[in-house]
Amino acid sequence: MVAVALVARLLAIIALRVGGYVAETGPDSAYHFQLGRLSASGAYPFIDYWTEYPPFFPWLTVLAHKMSTLMPSWIDQRFWFNLSLHGLIAPFEAGNVVLVYALSRKASGAPDALKSAWLYALLFAPMFVVLGWFESIALFAVLFALWLILEDRPIPAGVAIGLGMLVKPYVALIGAVGLIHLSTWCRVGLLVASAALAYLAGLSPFLIASPEMVKAHFTTLLTLPGWSSPYALIDGVIKHADPQLAERFDAALAASSIAPSQVPWAAVTLAFAVVYGLVLFRAYRQQHSRAAVGLAGFSFVMYLLWSKGYSPQWSLYLIAFLCILMPNLRGMLMLIALELLYVIEWPVAFILLQADPGYLTALVAVRTLVTIGLGVLFTALIFVKSDQAWSRLRKGSIAGSLAALAAVIALAAGALPVYRAQRYRIEPMREAVDLIQSSSAPDGAGVLFDRVDTYERLASFLAGWPKLAALRLGSAADAWSEAEILSFAEGRAELWYVLDYGATARRNIGEDIDRYLSDSLCIVSRQFAGAARVARYANAKPGTDLRVSADFEKGIALAGARINNTSIGQDDPICVELVWTADATPSTDYTVFVHLLDAAGNLVAQSDIQPGSGYTPTTTWTPHQPILDRHGLIPPAGLAPGTYRLTAGMYDLEGVRLPTGDGADSAMLGEIVAGD
Repeated sequence: MVAVALVARLLAIIALRVGGYVAETGPDSAYHFQLGRLSASGAYPFIDYWTEYPPFFPWLTVLAHKMSTLMPSWIDQRFWFNLSLHGLIAPFEAGNVVLVYALSRKASGAPDALKSAWLYALLFAPMFVVLGWFESIALFAVLFALWLILEDRPIPAGVAIGLGMLVKPYVALIGAVGLIHLSTWCRVGLLVASAALAYLAGLSPFLIASPEMVKAHFTTLLTLPGWSSPYALIDGVIKHADPQLAERFDAALAASSIAPSQVPWAAVTLAFAVVYGLVLFRAYRQQHSRAAVGLAGFSFVMYLLWSKGYSPQWSLYLIAFLCILMPNLRGMLMLIALELLYVIEWPVAFILLQADPGYLTALVAVRTLVTIGLGVLFTALIFVKSDQAWSRLRKGSIAGSLAALAAVIALAAGALPVYRAQRYRIEPMREAVDLIQSSSAPDGAGVLFDRVDTYERLASFLAGWPKLAALRLGSAADAWSEAEILSFAEGRAELWYVLDYGATARRNIGEDIDRYLSDSLCIVSRQFAGAARVARYANAKPGTDLRVSADFEKGIALAGARINNTSIGQDDPICVELVWTADATPSTDYTVFVHLLDAAGNLVAQSDIQPGSGYTPTTTWTPHQPILDRHGLIPPAGLAPGTYRLTAGMYDLEGVRLPTGDGADSAMLGEIVAGD
C-alpha cells in the first residue's frame, strides 16, 4: 500500500504537472524555482535574504537546485528542479500513508485502519499537493507528533512539533492534543519545552548568522494581508501581491503595507479563542484516541476559519483527519466535496475564471460552510461515547456530507456560465456572434467558419445554430470541403460566413472561400464585426427574367436582371442577378444597392455591396464587358402580406446616388408579392 502510494506520487512528479491543462504550472512552482536557483549566485535563505516560509523549505529548494544541476537542462532547468524538489517531498507523503494507518488503528481498530490508509493513498488531493506544494512535509510532522502524543511520548512529540514549525508555524496546533491526552502536567511541560528547544535549535544558526533576516521573516508573517478568506473579501482583497525577489534582500521591505481593515480583528480573535477554549475545557482528559484525533481536526478547522488568508492546499490536513476518523461512505462523500473544492479554487477559480469576484465570494462562502460543518463533526467525535449517540452522529454526518457535496457540485456548475461570460467579454469576434444572433434565427440559417480554430472559438456562443468549418488542406480535401459546404447550405434560406480577419497568415485562404460562396450563393452583406469579417448570403437561384434595363450616367447601364421568384412566402429569401455594362472604365468605385420597399416607400430589406459580391469594383471594369452581380435579400420575420417594389441603383463613396438617364436615383426592377 505504501509502495503503491509512493510510486504513484513519484510517477506523477515525472509525468504530470500541477497546472494540468488549465495552468502552465502551479501557482508557487516558479517562485520555488527562483528561490532554489539563487544559490547558484551564492545567495542563501535566512542568510542573504528573507522569505515568508520558515527555514526548512527554502533550504530544501537549495538542495533540490544543487541536485538538479547534476543533469543537463531539459528545455529549461525546471524539469530537473521539480523532479528533485518534489522527489524529496514524496517520502514524507509515503510516511503520511503509514501514519494515517497507525492513527486510524488507534482510533478505530485494525479493519478501519487499512481502509483509512488505502483511502488516503488513492485520493487525488494528496497527490496533487505533492506535485506543486510542500504541505506533505508539514502534515507528516503533524501526524507524527499526534501519533507520539497518543503513545504518551511527550519529548519526541515535542521535537516533531518544533521541527515541524520550521516547515509551517501552524504545526504547533497539534500541541493542543497533548493538553487533553497526556497523563500529567509534567508531561505536558516536557512536550512544550522540547518543542520550543527543537524550534530554537533549528532557528539558532540563522539567528547567529543573520538575525535581521530572521526578524524580517517574522515581520512578513505578522503583517501579511489576508487573501481568499471571508475577511479578505470584506476588505476587497482577492489575493495579496508577493514581493519581488530583489526586495527580499532588504530586511526593511519585509513589512507588508497593511490597508485599514473593516474587520474587527481583535474581536474575531477573542471569539475564536473563547470557542476553542470551551472545547478544550470540555475535552480535558478525554483519553480515547478518537477524541484526540477529533480535537486535532477541530484545531485545524478553527485555524482555517480564523486565518486572515486561505490556501487550498491547507485542506490536506482536514482530508487526513477525515480519512483517519471516517473511512466509510460518509467520509468518502465529504472527501469528494473537499477535493472538488480544492480544484474549483485552484486552478478553476483563480486561473480559468481569473479570480472573478462574484464567483470567488460564492466559493469562499461554500468553503467556509463546509469547514464549519467539519468543525461540528470533529467536535462531535471528541465527545460521542454511547452507541446511541454514535448512531445519531452517523445519520447526521451523512446528511451533512450529502449537503456539502451538493453545494460543491452546484458551485462547480456555476463556474460554467461565469467562464462563458468572461471568455465572451474578451473574444475579439464576439460582435460577429451578436450580429448573427440579432439578425437571424437558427432554424433558417447556418454558420460557416473560415477554419476549424474559428469554429472552436465561437461554436459555444452559437449553441443551437447549425455550424460548419471550411477545410483547406490542399488537393482533394479542398474539393471535398467545397461540396460539403454546398450540402450544408442546401435547404437553408441563408448562410453566414465568419472570417477571422485578425489571423493575417491565413486571410487569403479565407477570402478564397468567400469568393467561392459568392459564385454559388447571393450576397446580402459583408461587414466587419470586431476582429471578424462577416458575410451574409441568401440561398436561392435566380431564374426568372425581369425584362428590365436602365441607363445611368457615366456611361453605366443595367443590361438585364433575373430573380428567383416574384412571389415569396414567410422566410423565403430573394436573389437578384443584375447584369451591368459600361462604355468606359468608371473612375469611381460605386456600391450597388438592391432595395425592397413597401407601398409607402419604406425600406424593408436591402443588399448594398460593390459589384460581383464586392470582388469586381467598378474601377476594374473593362468597357462593354458584362458584369454579373448577384444580390440576396432576407425579408424580415413576420413580413406583412402585400405587394412590394424592388429597386436597384448605385452610389459613390460619399453616398451620392448615380442618376439614371431620366433623372431618377434608382431603377425599378419589378414587384414582389408576399403571401402568408
